[in-house]
Order: sequence, then C-alpha cells, then structure tokens
Amino acid sequence: MRKRTWLAGAQAAALVALAAGLARADAPRRYAVVVGNNHSLDEGVPRLSYADDDALKYFELLQAAGVEVWLLAVADPDAQQRFPAATRVAAPPSRRELMKALASAFTKIEADQVAGRESHFFFVYSGHGGLGAGREGYVNLLDGRLARSELYREVIARSPATYNHLIIDACHAYYLVQKRGGSDSDKQGDYTASVGDFLRAEELTSYPNTGVILAASSEAETHEWSRWEAGIFSHELRSALLGGADVDGDGAVTYSEAAAFVEAANSAIDVPQARLRVWYRAPARDVRAPLLGPGAFSRGPFLRIEKEDAQRFHVEDSRGVPVADLHPSNEQAVRLALVGAAPFYLRAEGREATVPDGPETTTRELVFSASSASSKGSVEASFRRNLFKVPFGGGFYRGLLAAPAHPDAPSAHRDAPAPRLLRVLGWAGIGLGAAAGVAGGFTMAAASRAHSDYEQAPTQAAAIDAHRRTDRWSWASYGLWAAGGALLTTGACLLVADHRAAGATPKMMPLATVGDGAFSLGVTGSW
Repeated sequence: MRKRTWLAGAQAAALVALAAGLARADAPRRYAVVVGNNHSLDEGVPRLSYADDDALKYFELLQAAGVEVWLLAVADPDAQQRFPAATRVAAPPSRRELMKALASAFTKIEADQVAGRESHFFFVYSGHGGLGAGREGYVNLLDGRLARSELYREVIARSPATYNHLIIDACHAYYLVQKRGGSDSDKQGDYTASVGDFLRAEELTSYPNTGVILAASSEAETHEWSRWEAGIFSHELRSALLGGADVDGDGAVTYSEAAAFVEAANSAIDVPQARLRVWYRAPARDVRAPLLGPGAFSRGPFLRIEKEDAQRFHVEDSRGVPVADLHPSNEQAVRLALVGAAPFYLRAEGREATVPDGPETTTRELVFSASSASSKGSVEASFRRNLFKVPFGGGFYRGLLAAPAHPDAPSAHRDAPAPRLLRVLGWAGIGLGAAAGVAGGFTMAAASRAHSDYEQAPTQAAAIDAHRRTDRWSWASYGLWAAGGALLTTGACLLVADHRAAGATPKMMPLATVGDGAFSLGVTGSW
C-alpha cells in the first residue's frame, strides 16, 4: 500500500514538473538590446556620468526577468568593479555592434515566430540626444548618430517580434544635480518637441505592435542624480518594473502603470528646471500589453511592503547600488522584486534595516535602526525632500488617467485612443460624396453620347429611343450630383463639429471653378 502511495506521489510530482515545463515552453520569449553611451558627438555637450550605469542596471534587471540581453556600453572603472558579469559581455555602443546585436536578436525572434511562440523585443537607450537637420531627432552612438528615420527602419520595421518595447532616456542636455553632464552648460533644448520629432505619433500607428516610454521635463531637460548614480527617469522606471507600479497586484506592469508611477514620483518637485515628465504610448494592438508580464521575477527574492507600513522607501544592495525607490499608498500592499547582490538594505525616513535571506520578506519582519544622511544644493535638497513625496496607489493611478490632457504635459498621453466617431463619419461622407460626383460625371457622359445618337438617328423610332436614354442618363447624373453635394456638405459639417468638440478651429473657404462646358462648387480647407 505504501509502495502504491509512493508511486502515486511520484507520478503526481512528475506531472506537476511536466506541466511547469510546458508552461515555461509556452511562455513568451523576451529579448533586449540595451545601449548606454556617456559621450556626445555634438560640440560643447559635456560627458554624462551615469548613462553606462543605467545600461548595466537595465541589463541586470532584464536578465533577472528572464530576458536575453545584448549589452552595448563602455563602463567606467567603478562600474566595471561593481558589475563584473555585465562588463564581461558588453560590447562598445558603436553602429557596427548595434547592427550586429539587432541581427542576432531578430534571428532568434524569427525562429520563435516559425515555432508559433509569442516574442517581446526591448530596445533601451540611455545617453545624449538632440535635433538635427529638419528637426529630425537622434541619439548618439560612439561613432555616429542614430536618427529617428534609422530607428524606424533598422529597429521597429525590421523587428519580427509580437511586441516591441522602446525605453529611451535621452535629450539635448543632461543633469547631474545641475544640468546633466556638467554645471557650466547653459544649453536649452525643446525636448518636448523633440519627443514628437523623434517618435511621431502618426508614424507609430503604422506599427501597432510597438510601445514607447520616454522622459521629458517641464524645462525641456532630463536629469541624473548622483545619489542614485543613475538617470532619474531610468531609476524610477526600474523601480516601477520591479513591482512598485503594480497597483492592481496582478504581477504585471503596464505602460500606464509605469507612467503613472513616474508621474507620482515627480509631482511634488518644486524646482521648475528639475521637474521630470513622462511620455508614453502602449502598443495599439493591445494597450494592456505589459512591459513585464506576471511571473517575470519568479525566482525572487521579494520584499512585501504591507499597506500599514506605507511611506517613502529606498532599497540598496550590498554593493551600494541603488535598487529601487518608491512611496506606496496605504491602499494596497506592494511586492517588490530585489535584483542585485544580497544582502539588501531598506531605508525609510532616517531608519534602515537589513533584508534577511529568503524567498520573500515582509516589512513586519524587519528590525530598523537609525541612519544618517546629508544633502547639499537647492536641486539636491528638492530631490531629497520631494521625490516620491506623493504616495502612489490605485487612487493616484485612476485619477491621473481620468485627468484631462494638458497640451504641454507629455504624461497625459493616453494609450492609443480610438478614432473619433464624428471624424470617421465626416471623412466617410466626403468620400461617398466624391464617389457620387465621379459617378455623376460618367452618367452625364452617357447622356451626352445618347443625345449625339438622337441627333444622328436614321429613323423616328431610333430617335425616340435615344431621347429616352438621354433623359434617363441626365436625370441619373443630376441625382448623383445632388446626393454627392449633400454628402460633401454633411461630411464637412461633421468635421467642423468634430474639431470644435476637440477644441480646434478648422479653416474653410468656398471653392468654385468654371471651364469650357464645366462647373464645380465645393469647399477647401484644413480639418
């Protein structure tokens, strides 16, 4: 009896293991090319401090999430010491190495496509960017620029992945605590405009499998902070992906959740030039497609922050590498994945605790002791005082999505809105009206031929038949033209109503043309 019980248990365990293996085989495959470059080819633009660190940290996070990563970065000596595994596999961020990494990733994705497996491709860039000729956005590689048109052609259009995810932390000038890359630079770039130039929304609609999330600030600059040894946007986004932004507790982090998390983190900053904004667009084919799906960090370890303990938290690992910052609200608990070198340290309002080894630890298990910290400078003080001052939870998330979009606020960019009904009907009316006008022209041509037959009829019977055909085609033409005119007018009115509802002012003027034996009446303008 015991033997039968043992055999049954062994069979059950084998079935569970087989099911788990099949689940892993069916899970989406994820690939990433991560680029970090401290240097700019633009004259007078200072070197960055932490673009390479950001790339190395993205590498660690994505690898921990089961992503196969190609890393392009030249780490400084300190980063090489703290990230030896990443440094060993890193290649220079040159054009040749970028194309080589993309080709390798796309070859593996094509194999997944043949096998019928879902695949996700991440393109992550941290470094200098700017605007070139014709206001075309670009980012810097070691030996050249990657322009917006090349990004579309070489990355987005070439990718065979089910979903593409673009994460870009770049602008004209950068902050350390003053302007990123140096305190004496006075460069001012219209980064909000360059976001639109770099990834135009109308072009993204051609790639409904592609999502984008980028950083921009109210003063057209993005930022680094020496305390985090990272770009502020990149550090906050990694904090979001580790679980800080998972407001519904489903284990996945969507574009809107990540964007709302970053917005909450920066909403209390009181120094205008330090205020960071976020711009995002989720893949149009599925606006709920997550940046990282459930179970991405299945191996742990995890820190569970109970809702009763909600406050500002900072997490570091044993190397002194900042892992995450967050300020959860008391609406729900947060399950944060810990990526880095254990042990991990949790700091909160002048206290710190060591997170013990184990698959999952709760804040109720931790023993806190006093810690000390110092600050300097107005921007530094504002960052310390106000970053993550506003708690993030379901209330903030729902409120941000419900808020009306501000024209200068990239963060208000919603997930791929549906086409407006009045606009669709308006253009449909204009299209049908134009078709009716063309059909009326054909019927009038038939009437003209019938009238010619009438004038040349050899018999009275043939003349009567031609006369009837002339009347029939003429009246058909008049009817089609009348219907076409009504449809054109209705379509134009619907477009005017649509743009008034959207707060825009259409420009319209009458148009009439007269020629030999022809007359046309219509409207021209912009909607």
